[in-house]
Amino acid sequence: MITPFDPTGKYVDYDQLRALAEAQVQAGNSVCILGTTGEAPTIEEGNRGAEDERGRIIREVVDQVRNRVRVIVGTGTNFTSDAVGHTNQAAELGADGVLVVTPYYNKPSQRDIVDNYYRPIGEVDLPVIMYDIPGRTATKMDPETIVEASRLPGIIGLKFASGDFDQLRQVRRDAPNLPIWSGDDANTLNVMREGGVGVVSVASNADPNRVHNLVDLASQENWDGAQAIDTELAELIKACFPEGWSNPRGIKYLMHLMSRGAIHNVFRQPLGPLPEEFRPRYQAILTKLGLI
Repeated sequence: MITPFDPTGKYVDYDQLRALAEAQVQAGNSVCILGTTGEAPTIEEGNRGAEDERGRIIREVVDQVRNRVRVIVGTGTNFTSDAVGHTNQAAELGADGVLVVTPYYNKPSQRDIVDNYYRPIGEVDLPVIMYDIPGRTATKMDPETIVEASRLPGIIGLKFASGDFDQLRQVRRDAPNLPIWSGDDANTLNVMREGGVGVVSVASNADPNRVHNLVDLASQENWDGAQAIDTELAELIKACFPEGWSNPRGIKYLMHLMSRGAIHNVFRQPLGPLPEEFRPRYQAILTKLGLI
């Protein structure tokens, strides 16, 4: 989920946040908050209490969802102590699990990733989904590292976003019972054909029902039906990741158009919005899909 802000970007718009969570619930989708799409690096942490900004976002979404679907919270950082603290906070506020990206910037070794990162985070009483996205972190998990980490207490799955399908196949071979979610909308079908279970989706912000149906059909191995939806979504997915502009600028602009401005096209620095010249193409994509 994106994190909607007020027109100044200073405050979170909690009414819109709740509405976004409800849209996913109505589509039958669990929700994932405080990831990159939610601009997590710019969300204030305070004292990690229930009423710091992170805490309130978690509490508002958990309250809105009311156990109808699962709430997954992004808690990974490049400092294990902070990641453990964020995970404890999520547990205290009623989250169902956490999504934990590998440490970025300081480039730990493969041994460090297992022993000094996922092991202590997994000791918190909350299911942990590992997240490998070397394009953002500059650290890639070896298949052997993923398999070893998957055997730690508390580690229950992997969000796959390396794009390396040889890595994925080796993990599937050596840890066949590990649930794997695609971390890239464009690869959802490819990941599910390799035994994946779904997607942590950006496009679902705009079109939760189609994304849900795509995964549902693929889960039933109805590949023709799933491929038809994937083809329908192709332009929307491409718009979520416009060339030269990092996530979540594409999806937030789409949501701004869909909500007729109720969701503001506002970001916290260092991110800025997409230029206005994107508007006609984005409007056309949403119109074609019947989303506006």
